[in-house]
Amino acid sequence: MAQRPADELKTVSNELVSLLRDDTSPKEYMAALMHQLGLPLSTTNPTQPWLPNRSFDTNSATVGIWNRVSTTQGSYFERTIDRHLEWCYWADNNRIMPKKGRKRVVLLGESVARGYFFDPQYSIAMALESALNNPAGTDSLEVIDLAKVNMDLNALREISHNALALDPDALVVFAGNNWIFTLVESISEDDYDSFNEVIEQEGIVGLKNLLEQRLAQMVRHYLGELATLSAEFDLPILVVIPEFNLKDWRSSPAESILATSTSGSNAEGWNIARMQAEVALATENWAVLHPLAAQMVQLDNSHPLGYELLGDCLAQQGNMTEARAAYESARDTALYCRTHCKPRCLKVIYEVIRAEAVPMGLNLVDLPQIFRQQPGNELPDRDLFLDYCHLTLKGIVLMAAHTSHALLPMLNQPDVAIDTLLNRVVRPSNEVLAVAHLGCAIHNAHYGQPYSILYHHCLSALQASQTVAEAMRQLADFATRHSSTILCSSHERLVESGLMQQYDGGRGFLHPFKRKLMDVPLVEAIIDTLKTVGIDIRDSIEALRLREHSVSTTATNLLESIYHLTTYEFILLGEVPRGHYQARNAESMFMFVTDSTQPVNGKITFRSQGQLTAGQTIPLMVNGQAVAHLPISSTWTTCDFSIATDHLDKGMNTIALQWPVQPPPTPRRQRNTIDALLSRVYPALGEIYQFTLATNS
Repeated sequence: MAQRPADELKTVSNELVSLLRDDTSPKEYMAALMHQLGLPLSTTNPTQPWLPNRSFDTNSATVGIWNRVSTTQGSYFERTIDRHLEWCYWADNNRIMPKKGRKRVVLLGESVARGYFFDPQYSIAMALESALNNPAGTDSLEVIDLAKVNMDLNALREISHNALALDPDALVVFAGNNWIFTLVESISEDDYDSFNEVIEQEGIVGLKNLLEQRLAQMVRHYLGELATLSAEFDLPILVVIPEFNLKDWRSSPAESILATSTSGSNAEGWNIARMQAEVALATENWAVLHPLAAQMVQLDNSHPLGYELLGDCLAQQGNMTEARAAYESARDTALYCRTHCKPRCLKVIYEVIRAEAVPMGLNLVDLPQIFRQQPGNELPDRDLFLDYCHLTLKGIVLMAAHTSHALLPMLNQPDVAIDTLLNRVVRPSNEVLAVAHLGCAIHNAHYGQPYSILYHHCLSALQASQTVAEAMRQLADFATRHSSTILCSSHERLVESGLMQQYDGGRGFLHPFKRKLMDVPLVEAIIDTLKTVGIDIRDSIEALRLREHSVSTTATNLLESIYHLTTYEFILLGEVPRGHYQARNAESMFMFVTDSTQPVNGKITFRSQGQLTAGQTIPLMVNGQAVAHLPISSTWTTCDFSIATDHLDKGMNTIALQWPVQPPPTPRRQRNTIDALLSRVYPALGEIYQFTLATNS
């Protein structure tokens, strides 16, 4: 009698049959399944650029930035000087020596697997190695760190293959946050027609569904490659699913532009609900906020803000299950392609890995589930995350302990209790911890996070070690100055100190060309936290703001980045150079500084892109109060206005335009580009050619 097939082979067979019905199924993933079933492999070449045919090679000459060096005694891998600009993205390790006597674990992944903000002083690999080895005995296990900042799925696939050259006893793959970028990069001009058709028939939700299907295929394909590699080389592979800071991360301005092309009335109703919701949130009136948030979701389920506010309301009620679902929906609006979003592991990635990794023969650490089981962490927040996905020290320790617990039996090592492993994990010094929190405060500020988060991390930095106090002074100084950061002496002193090497090699606070921020919320958080340790810099910073930025007889150009940008993010449409400012939200906010002793005169040249009524005006708001109503039209219009002293504050002021939220009629299809596609979905509400302020004397 023939032997019955194993249950796991039935699963493989069923999966293969389902894929054969779909012409778009990834061919190399199907080949991996056929290999497991002992079937002849197809020679059909895949059509997608992210699915090239690969063969496994245990003798690769290159592993990441390390090249093989052969000697009469054997070979090792050494960093190559011609890739020195990439060194800061990888482990600070000049050589990877041959394996000698110890079992070897190779760690693959992205910045979260590097221990971003702690690296190079402390890393995930260090934490793992310390947990895997009994401190009372000899080190019998080593961890080779091949994680890389900004590693996308294609690069991860390559390093997964090349890592075989290091003779690993197990692979750990801690990744998934950057795979959305590989998805976006896979979009070609040939896709735009089908995308346009989907948008016309199903709205932009249809586009999200289409992209989710493509991303799921890419994930299945990579898991299939890992499964084939594991089976062919009898190599245990452990996949660690990342988690996202659901509760505390908030969508940035670029991630929150309005989708107004489908229905102008919906967009206008959404914006009214948003303004009412902001008032309710400011007073913590949850009973009023809850239905407003639900209305925002109903009117525009592509926008993250409604989901975020709904999650806040549900969390306040103690309904953590529904709150999690709302926050996850907010996170996943990244698929609507408003911006180059910050890294995140989307629900579709999580679900595919969780459902299919183990049946393929891979091992799994479900970090979202592990975090969920920690007391007080039903919803992941700042306790576990420094920003959107990078882990706090507590998060690193939990990840290292649970990953080690899964690895030990894979390496034929004795089982060790989780509590013991938690105690084994090495911790960084207080100075390293302080710099990590200060670096992430800067990073959070540069990507639109609120003052409360910036204050939390600045305070955490000072509480860990006051060695960062002088660095905070210098940051506040060069952020406030008008000159490019690299030209400021306070920046030079900070670089010379070498203190900030943990944040992008000491370059994380630099800004793109002509895109300097004044970083007002960060500077305010620094001022307030330094005061808790007896250092008061408020008067000196406010005096510096007046010297550097005060409106005078020489016109202040509010279209300079320092007076209106609050983040370093671009919307995807912003990649196309423009000679003027474009508004894709209902309000455009600018900053200016005065001594409040003289009236300020302004000039603006602007136009609306939306549908207008005859004689329509828009309010010009200064510090939240309307000071003028400007006539607006669809053609360029120049207006002069004046701001009286009783509307001005000494120091920092805000000035805002509130645009009509009535989009133009759906534009005629243009050429097939990402700019043309997104302009249909996120049209500009208004444009500004000039915006200046000056005093008479």
